[in-house]
Amino acid sequence: MLRKFIDKILEYSKHKYAVPILCILSVVEASFFPIPPDLLLISMGLAKPKKAIHYAFLTTVFSVLGGLLGYMIGMYLWDEISPYFFRVVFSPDKFEKVKVLYENNAFFAIFISGYTPIPYKIFTITAGVFSIPLSVFIMASTMGRALRFFLFGTFIYFYGDHTRVWVQKHVQKVIVISSTLFLLIFILFKMYF
Repeated sequence: MLRKFIDKILEYSKHKYAVPILCILSVVEASFFPIPPDLLLISMGLAKPKKAIHYAFLTTVFSVLGGLLGYMIGMYLWDEISPYFFRVVFSPDKFEKVKVLYENNAFFAIFISGYTPIPYKIFTITAGVFSIPLSVFIMASTMGRALRFFLFGTFIYFYGDHTRVWVQKHVQKVIVISSTLFLLIFILFKMYF
């Protein structure tokens, strides 16, 4: 069943609208949508390994643009969205912890959120709320997102065909390992935020 799922994603990644969908997904994930573009980026790269770096570039650019949208939402719409944010995303106490992270090192907080599975959108919106300098926000976001997406893109570019065969052979191991890593990062995030 998992192999069929992977095969479907690989098939879908060859769709003529896959690139625009990747770009749109990258924008909305960085500002308000919960599904990250990584899986589509990886599947598109595996389908066309020589375009993987190009896809990573597009994902980075559009993710940073989405981050700017999140920043603007936080800066200009916070009064309207804060009740929803505190009800659905996280508590006022955790919001204050993010504020402390920004006070200690805004660049590092944004960079880490851009690179790890920590919900980047939380940091894009709160960066606007706390008026983090736009230059710091853009630089940290670009570096964090580029590191994350180019890591996939570069690896797939050089090892794409071998990677696809390996993933298809070991799909269950890949899911267990990636889920475990995601869970550990999520637990750490919940402990400290």
